[in-house]
Amino acid sequence: MPEHLIQQGRRNLVFLGARMHQDRRAKQRCDGFLQAAHAAGAVAKVAEHPDTASAEIGSMLLAEALRLHPDTDGIACSNDHIALGALFACERRKIAVPDRLAVVGFGDLSFSAACNPPLTTIRPSGDLIGREAARLIEDHLNGEKPTESRMIDTRFTL
Repeated sequence: MPEHLIQQGRRNLVFLGARMHQDRRAKQRCDGFLQAAHAAGAVAKVAEHPDTASAEIGSMLLAEALRLHPDTDGIACSNDHIALGALFACERRKIAVPDRLAVVGFGDLSFSAACNPPLTTIRPSGDLIGREAARLIEDHLNGEKPTESRMIDTRFTL
């Protein structure tokens, strides 16, 4: 995510997430985002909410991020629901997306393409996840224990 934002000239980034203390995958996305952003020389911050991710939470998080970091020019969200809320908040505040503020989601949910502007999002590969899950179950049934974590590739949907 940060690489895409940085390629667009964004240098002041904020990651918006919800319930990251319970959602391990969202926390991993956040940690990876911060690491990659800092490695590329960008400024990266986090705005987090303890409740379940929703468009309402995304709207609140965007408002908080811009209040605390008014020079923010790129937003990455732990999922598309939060990104949708961020887009709504931008519309209410008359913030031009993507000209003034770029927003990226995760999940490629069905509403992503219907947003105005369409939401840039990351599409996880359900096929690869399913195949890997089946392989892990088969290994488990054969008495093998997983020895490592596995990362699954994703794709941007612009």
